Amino acid sequence: MNFQLLNRYKVALRYIFREEKVEAFPLELVVELTNRCNMNCTICPRDKMERPIGDMDFSLFKKIVDELKGKTEMFDLCFAGESLLHKDVFEMIKYARQNNIKTFVQTNAMVLDRIMSEKLINSGLDLLVLSIDAVSEQVYNLIRRGGDFYKVVKNAEEFLKIKNLNGKKPYTIVQMVYTEYNKNEVKDFYHYWIKKGADAVRIKPFNSRAGLVSFGEIKKQELPCIRLWRGMAVFWDGKVVPCCMDYKGKYVLGDVSKEKILDIWNSEKMVYLRKLHTSGEVKNNELCKNCEGYKAGIVKTLGSVFFDAVTIRKLAPVWNKNGSRRLQPAMTFEIKKR
Repeated sequence: MNFQLLNRYKVALRYIFREEKVEAFPLELVVELTNRCNMNCTICPRDKMERPIGDMDFSLFKKIVDELKGKTEMFDLCFAGESLLHKDVFEMIKYARQNNIKTFVQTNAMVLDRIMSEKLINSGLDLLVLSIDAVSEQVYNLIRRGGDFYKVVKNAEEFLKIKNLNGKKPYTIVQMVYTEYNKNEVKDFYHYWIKKGADAVRIKPFNSRAGLVSFGEIKKQELPCIRLWRGMAVFWDGKVVPCCMDYKGKYVLGDVSKEKILDIWNSEKMVYLRKLHTSGEVKNNELCKNCEGYKAGIVKTLGSVFFDAVTIRKLAPVWNKNGSRRLQPAMTFEIKKR
């Protein structure tokens, strides 16, 4: 059994048996390259973020990679900002890939012109999500404030054309976050982007980001949340929080500029948070008590052992299939066959 498969198996068992100390390495890490953004979307809680704005130093990024190489499978290079605004983003992706860590980026495509597209493709990025959310300018403007609909569509189309001429990487998902604004555009959105060469189209259920953004009643909590057993999130300045739901930094676990990530992974604060989840006492935590959470069953947890973190993300459109059909019964979701 290879190391990554064994590590996934250990993580799965710790979650299934509700062990608060995870004697395995995190499978994935959210690394916030920047929390600067060129948009102010209605589905994003950026306007409630109170922490400083900045970019991660390349030296700090290297420290994180060097500590986790050969251990962690994937870096999600997004959090509260537009990652493509970071001046070193392509070199960061390359450095991670040189050290056998796969990478994932989500972008609003505003700066994804031809030059940026070619650099991104050549960087070795494994997975890209293009967040567009609408097929009409009117609906787009309701959701993606500060964006230019026609510019974004042009950039996304050109990226897909260049990417598909040069090979299959990065695997590219075009995404719509389902809301009351765009629910009547789901079918057209799906068919439009599949025809344009997307590898998959994801209709993603809306998430309140731990109650920071709401379009009505928040979904009932499902606990314990498996995110706490799979990874953590690092702010641009090195502070570590449990997951990508903690925009405000309500529950800071440590600081990777001063501590080792693996020490933080099973630190007293992280173990205590997992214990709150396993004991059903999440109401005592300011972050998690307002979050939807994600509880995985035994079958899905064990099944995930056979898929690396990037493949899990690629399968997200399929896993959203049933929930999305409840939202839009006439819609079908398929991954495009290559």
